[in-house]
Amino acid sequence: MSTRRFLIALVVLLGTPACDRPTVSADTPPRAAAAPVAVRVIEVVSESVTEPIFGTGLVIADKTTDLGPTVDGTLEAVLVDVGDRVRRGQPLFRLRAVEYELRVDRERAAVALAEAELAKTALDLERTEELRREHVVSDDRLDAASTAERIARARLERAQAELAQAEQDLRDTTSRAPYDGVITRRFADEGAYVRAMPGAGGGVVEIQKVDVVIAVVHVPEVALPRLAAGTPAIVRIDGLDREVASSVAIINDRVEQSSHAVELRIPLPNPDLEIKPGLFVKIELAPPGRRVLVLDRRAVSLGGDSAWVWMLAGDGTAQRRAVTVRELDASRVEIRSGLAEGDRVLLPAGAAAIEEGVPVVPEVSDASR
Repeated sequence: MSTRRFLIALVVLLGTPACDRPTVSADTPPRAAAAPVAVRVIEVVSESVTEPIFGTGLVIADKTTDLGPTVDGTLEAVLVDVGDRVRRGQPLFRLRAVEYELRVDRERAAVALAEAELAKTALDLERTEELRREHVVSDDRLDAASTAERIARARLERAQAELAQAEQDLRDTTSRAPYDGVITRRFADEGAYVRAMPGAGGGVVEIQKVDVVIAVVHVPEVALPRLAAGTPAIVRIDGLDREVASSVAIINDRVEQSSHAVELRIPLPNPDLEIKPGLFVKIELAPPGRRVLVLDRRAVSLGGDSAWVWMLAGDGTAQRRAVTVRELDASRVEIRSGLAEGDRVLLPAGAAAIEEGVPVVPEVSDASR
């Protein structure tokens, strides 16, 4: 065929109406339908779950006190050293007491003098009252005697008060432990002049109460709604191969702005004094359980920021439903939205994946686990 005849034939063929083209025979087999996928059907169930709360912190002493004198003076003796265990009322250090002993002697003499003056004025008043009854002296003389007696009595009371203060100051030259504890620091030695000025460098020793210590820990602020005084706690102490069971005693009302953490205080019994202030601790709290919707995590598909499950449609095919979930553990998730208790969800029973609109064949029906 020449080239000219081939082009003419091609034009004729392309211009032929569709109705004139050959049609597919009725015997041509249709496209194969998607094979059904075997699935398990599981239910969304409601369970009470307990999610532990974790935190870290440090051990501090139950009480810490920098002890200085309550009177001024020269430090004559420090009776304890760092590491000493002391009992309440035990002497810790002593100031030179000579000046305070002399002051006590002076005040005792002042009291004796005031007592003598009061005795004299009381006797004068008694005689004046007798003379007044006999009309020998005037009312002015009686008033003067009465006033003198009252003044003498007031002077005696003042002298007695000053003596009591002098005796107290003398006792205060010896400082004693305010509670059972341990000596953790020593600030001054014998011969130093110390003043009764709290916060002004007048401390001599530091004492701590450590038969009970406190774990000061921080947990995320999102855990606050699940926390309460009395929440059980397990405290793991770094440096010691031990765990201590306790509970939350105090929840600080202030939330740390920088870390968004809440401070908790957990007491730890320490009868053997093995737990030292400053040790690092890790805690695990067990708040009360809460009711949540639970589903086998294998039934949840994830893609980007979305999550979905497969449901059984009325025509027997798989239908996708969006859900919001939160991880509970390695095998379960919490359903936040998208499903209700008792909803039935599809889970592949074999190797084939579930897809939108694909027919499914339930094999087993059981509760979520």
